[in-house]
Amino acid sequence: MRTIRPSLLTLCLCLFWSTGGLAFEHPGGVHTRAQIQKARQELLAGAAPWTAAHARLIDRANAGLSEAPSAVEDYDVPGYYENAAAHTAAKTRLRDDANAAYSCALAFQINFGLSSQARTQYAEKAKAILNDWAYTNKRISGHDGDLVMAYVGTTLALAAELLWDHPGWSETDKRQFRSWTQSVLRGASAIQSRSNNWADWGIFAALVADHLLDDASSMQAHVSRLQSLIDDQIAPDGSLPSELRRGEKSLWYTYFALAPLTNAVELVRNATGTDLYTWTPPSGGTLRQAVAFFFRGASSPAAWPTEVASSPEPDGWGGDLLYAMGLVYEDRSFLDWARPPFGPSNAAWESPDLLLPAPLNSLSLRPPGRPKLVN
Repeated sequence: MRTIRPSLLTLCLCLFWSTGGLAFEHPGGVHTRAQIQKARQELLAGAAPWTAAHARLIDRANAGLSEAPSAVEDYDVPGYYENAAAHTAAKTRLRDDANAAYSCALAFQINFGLSSQARTQYAEKAKAILNDWAYTNKRISGHDGDLVMAYVGTTLALAAELLWDHPGWSETDKRQFRSWTQSVLRGASAIQSRSNNWADWGIFAALVADHLLDDASSMQAHVSRLQSLIDDQIAPDGSLPSELRRGEKSLWYTYFALAPLTNAVELVRNATGTDLYTWTPPSGGTLRQAVAFFFRGASSPAAWPTEVASSPEPDGWGGDLLYAMGLVYEDRSFLDWARPPFGPSNAAWESPDLLLPAPLNSLSLRPPGRPKLVN
């Protein structure tokens, strides 16, 4: 495996930011223009796996058209283990809005084969939801408020990226959404100072905010923090000790940590060309080893180091992550286990079967059809 030493990585980042990389591409970040264009082409050609994923997306977007925006000034989320019912109700408020905004924004972005009226309908619903949160939500409170905003609220920011070139979303409204991103989403990202999956969601939220705000210097600092998290959290055997300590829920929490870590790495690769997928940290535990460790538990829960309360699902949680990582690492075992199409995850990997991550050996997508894989 190729190793990128921290000094070389720092040099690459400095070169990027010293050669005009002062503003990022929008739409961009986790979902690139190349991925969007690829999806458009494959859908027009009727190619799999895009068509099945597209059908699922349209079902979600059509359902989202009836979603009434429900932003609140103070987004208060109690701790799950303190008041599960109140926690779930608060999370559902944001989750339903975020899912509807994301699904409608993506339907607008990739459906150039639809009439302009149909595309505008999706775009206007996404805009209404994003504006509602941008103009209404001022702060976060409650034990789990920052965490939920970091892992569900980022979906709103991903929707904003997808909607960015909608001519009906005014510059005034986009400035207001950036203001919300600066004050609320960035505020939630402060949990990156913690040591477990909270930190992973915090760093992902921070990078998503950096991209939307065109804040290259902040992204540079957060890439360094991302390196530290990969180094600190992944053991040489690929396990995540902080998540293994969760006992029967450790398999879920390992996924819940790896999803934002890998998405953060994907965003950094897309935005800067810097590859942390293959980086070997000083501790020796690589991201690929961590994904492989999770895969062994997903495919054989009985072999997991602890008892397992719930197992990953090939077409749900776990499947989305492994499908994305199968594409990135060109690993057939990951892809053969996963079963797209996937529903909304609110766990970072949204629509990896529509907007396919590029393989490691190329920052451009492969020709039409299933990617060429290694055995």
